Amino acid sequence: MAELPADLDRPDTPAVSGMHAPLHHVTTTIIVVGIIACVVRIIIVVVVVVVVVVVVVAGPKETPGEESSSVMEAVMETESLQRSPL
Repeated sequence: MAELPADLDRPDTPAVSGMHAPLHHVTTTIIVVGIIACVVRIIIVVVVVVVVVVVVVAGPKETPGEESSSVMEAVMETESLQRSPL
């Protein structure tokens, strides 16, 4: 049997260097990273709210009209966390 000029049983050729990732892989990666970032943000907000509620409930009793310094610190910490970029 004569050998064919095109060897159809050869192994797969290696990937060409410099090939870009398919667009759907890039899109999937962006969506997954966005979802993870949103979930982390939600977790941080929930933790901060729980901490503030615990501080307010368990904090020392003040006379009406006075605000506890620990409550003010918790509020300031909450605002600084919400303003800081992730």
